[in-house]
Amino acid sequence: MNYLVPAWHTRLGDWAYGTPKLNFDDIVSVYGLLAADQQNCGLVITDYLPQLSTRLANIAMTPKSIFSVFDYLQGITRTDNQIIDYADFDWPQNAFFEFTPFRLIVRQLGKVYANVIFDMEGKINWVEYFNENGQHTKTLLMDSRGFVSRIEFYNENNQDIKDSYLNLLGEWRINHYPQNDSVEINPKFAGEFEKLHYDHLNDLVQEVVEKHFLDYLSPNDQLTVTIDDYSRIPQSIYNRVPTVFSASKWHPFVEGLKTLFDIPNLRIVTDTPFTAKKVQTVMNLSQPPLSIPLYQALFQLGHSQRIQGQRIYLFIDDLTPEELESLGTVILDHLMDHPKRDELYLFSYGGGQEKAEQFIKVVMKRHKDDFWLKGHEPEKKITDEGIEDDPRREEKQLPIITIEYKEFNDTPALMKSLDETRLLIDWGYHPDDQLQMAAVSIGIPVIQRIETPEIRDRQNGWICNDLLDLRTGLRFYLNDLKHWNESLANNVQIMNEYSADKLLEMWQAIWQQK
Repeated sequence: MNYLVPAWHTRLGDWAYGTPKLNFDDIVSVYGLLAADQQNCGLVITDYLPQLSTRLANIAMTPKSIFSVFDYLQGITRTDNQIIDYADFDWPQNAFFEFTPFRLIVRQLGKVYANVIFDMEGKINWVEYFNENGQHTKTLLMDSRGFVSRIEFYNENNQDIKDSYLNLLGEWRINHYPQNDSVEINPKFAGEFEKLHYDHLNDLVQEVVEKHFLDYLSPNDQLTVTIDDYSRIPQSIYNRVPTVFSASKWHPFVEGLKTLFDIPNLRIVTDTPFTAKKVQTVMNLSQPPLSIPLYQALFQLGHSQRIQGQRIYLFIDDLTPEELESLGTVILDHLMDHPKRDELYLFSYGGGQEKAEQFIKVVMKRHKDDFWLKGHEPEKKITDEGIEDDPRREEKQLPIITIEYKEFNDTPALMKSLDETRLLIDWGYHPDDQLQMAAVSIGIPVIQRIETPEIRDRQNGWICNDLLDLRTGLRFYLNDLKHWNESLANNVQIMNEYSADKLLEMWQAIWQQK
């Protein structure tokens, strides 16, 4: 069996303060390939993730087996879920429940007794308790399978002084003291551990991984491990069994990579050529390691030909405001030549709205006598004599151009919008790999500064040297349908190179290396 070891460290937070964003990583990609091929795989979790079942459900992962270090530490063997309702807790008889859009506030005699925090599915994430003076005294962390998993105790300075990890009967199995990182084992369960006291929690985690996971693997089992700067344990210990290490942009890996120097015949896979170059430099390799894209090509050809206007999508996450202004000015000149045909959409994975609005504001001020922005045209005035046009309409009928901002925090929404897109521009020095594969899958050309394996100059994209070259690229694909159709045909060929079957073949080849 292929066991996957992801670099997952963060628990689900208070969703009221969360910002939706695209989430992906190398292990999710590998799992998808194995699952599509109906191969069994396991998951190894070394961090405390009480909402793991919710996380797996959200990303549609159903591994055949899961080895969770903290499940072992807590003696948890159940895999079924049960629903815990707020009414199941032992509240004071005079408790008053105040329901808000994001949490439940429990009051006693007018004072806050507890806060109940929920996740996006309505399950309880944690419960905070307060004393009569308003001091935070403890927090119950809930496992998304439906039980109290950990109790955190706080002192008068709101410092976490003890974390008690519980079994299903509510008995504490281990106590962790965050201020000095020490751990004590409940003597009742001493037979399951080598010691009753550990100086550091990670020492205990390493013991569990080595003695209760690695020692039980069969000769046919292998690991795929994300190289991770924040790993709880030295990742070199995994190499006791056949292991492929994966480096990707989704997790910092340089420090983790340095710990693997002494491993002979080290097998490393990267997600992009840029990551591969970085690994080559850090490891002082004669050539970069193999790159396997995280995103597979999907045959989902777009329908931009059905849209009246030709939509140009510009990815702005990697652009400074100054770069956006320079780049946008070139595209704006093109729009002014074709105001009824071409449209510009600035888009981001999140956090780009202020940048986009500032650009639009500058454009409107600088070109107030050259065009009207769609949605900002001078309004007609209604007088006693009837409808009166703005004076500027009488003096000159200005063209109306379209510049809009869009934000995507999930892949389906991005793909749906790109379905009606004619041309994609990614001006960053490290083109976004998800965007590239999305463009290939939908069949649209991409303009970018750097050639990549997915986007090839004059085949399914235009590689620019400068902004003058950008003007040429815009005309090449938007003014001549012949070139656009050639790009579509080339994208179909590239889809075959990056299909799920081809990517799985690449992984299988490196898994089979000795």
